[in-house]
Amino acid sequence: MKFPSKLHWHPFSVHFSSVLYPFAVLMLILFLVTKNNDFEEVCHYTLWAGGLTNIFAIVTGFADWKKKYKSNLVPVFVQKIALSLLTLEISVLCVCWRCFQPDILTATAPIATADVYKYIYIGLVLSLAPAIGHAGHLGGKLIHS
Repeated sequence: MKFPSKLHWHPFSVHFSSVLYPFAVLMLILFLVTKNNDFEEVCHYTLWAGGLTNIFAIVTGFADWKKKYKSNLVPVFVQKIALSLLTLEISVLCVCWRCFQPDILTATAPIATADVYKYIYIGLVLSLAPAIGHAGHLGGKLIHS
């Protein structure tokens, strides 16, 4: 079987992480509204999937940037690279945090610092949607300009 070299791997791969991060945010919001732990768990697994697919999107994006754009480091690419790495870092941080502290969102600790960490975690997850959305917007400007 021959590997399809004419396939555009970056646009194909980037759509997965681009939809998974906002879906994780939606699951987090549904958890916060309903307190149904299933939504929080789906959010966690979706962050896993988003991070894994984001790695593939970054690798294929880097290859396209080198091949199609001759590694031209104009501001749009600097922003896309920064946003892609930022979303990967945030999702890895959230996944690791949730793995080491599974009750980050569900614990009812008597100390106020636990609430601060909970809100930091929530803020990090919520930040993924606008970050990946802006990266996608920049990619659209590259393709459609």
